[in-house]
Amino acid sequence: MLHVFDGVLAPSTSRYLHTASSLGELGDELHTVFLRDSPPKTAIESCLQSILRELNDPSPCVEYWWRDEWVHVEAHEDVDEYLFESTGERRYPEHAHVLYLTVGRAIRAPTCVWDRTHEHAPRSGTLGDLSIVPARTGRLLRFNGKRMHGVPRPTLRWFPLSSRNEGVSAVSSTEGSSQRPTKDDLVRSVVLFNTWAVPPLDVETADGAADPREVIRKLAVDFSSPKIDALVEVMETPDTHCTPRDQWHSVQIERAPAGRRAREPVKVWLLGDKERRLHPERTIELVAHEELARALQEEVAVTSLGV
Repeated sequence: MLHVFDGVLAPSTSRYLHTASSLGELGDELHTVFLRDSPPKTAIESCLQSILRELNDPSPCVEYWWRDEWVHVEAHEDVDEYLFESTGERRYPEHAHVLYLTVGRAIRAPTCVWDRTHEHAPRSGTLGDLSIVPARTGRLLRFNGKRMHGVPRPTLRWFPLSSRNEGVSAVSSTEGSSQRPTKDDLVRSVVLFNTWAVPPLDVETADGAADPREVIRKLAVDFSSPKIDALVEVMETPDTHCTPRDQWHSVQIERAPAGRRAREPVKVWLLGDKERRLHPERTIELVAHEELARALQEEVAVTSLGV
C-alpha cells in the first residue's frame, strides 16, 4: 500500500532541516543508520523519529540519506546493498519513504512507484501499475519496501526524444512577468529513509555528525553577508519535529481513467547489473497510458495508472 501525506513538516521545519543538511551536518557520509532506542545524533534523526512515532511504526532501525538535487534515479527496489554485493541475497526494508524538505517552484520532479516487486518484475516484462507522486515541500511518501521506484530526469525521459522537455519551467515574478528560474527554484531537497527490523550490513551511524549551528557561527565570524546572516537566523531556532498526525492531510490517489494507449512505447531505465535488475537489458519497454505525460508533469495530485 502506498500513502502520501501533505503538511507533515511546517515551513520552518523544512527550512531548518534543509539548511542543517546543506551545512554538512552528516559530513561526507550522507548514507547512515540510526537505532531508535538511542538518542538522535542529527536534526534529521530527530525528525524521522517524530514521524515514525506519529505513524505508530515500531521498526527499531532506520537507514537514511539526503539528496539536494534532482538527479535521474533508475527504476529499482531498495535492498541491503552490502549484503547483496557480498552474498547475492536480497533483503528488503519494511517500508521506504521520501520526505520532501524543499522543492523549487520551477521543477516537476516526481517519484514514481510501481506495484510489482522483484518476484514478478522486470523479469515478466512489465512493472505493473504506476503511482506518480509529485515532489512537494513538506510532503511524505511511504510505501512497501519491496516496490520498485525511480525518479526520471528530464521529467519525460522515458519518452522518445521528440516528446521530451526538461521539466523546468519559467517562474512568475511579483510583477506577473516570466523570468528564468534561480538556483533556489531548481532545488529538490529530500530525505530518503527505510525502516528495518535488523540493520542493513556495514552502514555506519552518524557518530561524527557536525553541529550545523557551530558550522554557520564559524562562517559568520569569517564572512559577513546577508545570506550568511539569514542562515544564522534559521539555525538559531532548532525546529526538528514533524507536525502532529491530526494535522497531516492524507492525499487521495487519483486513478487515471482507462483510455487509449500512447502510440509510442516508453523506455524505463533499470538500475544495476543483470543480477541487480533481474533483466538482461538496461532498459525495459512499456506501453504507456495516454495520461502518463500529463501525470508526470502534475504539480500536486498523485496519479495511478497502468503502464
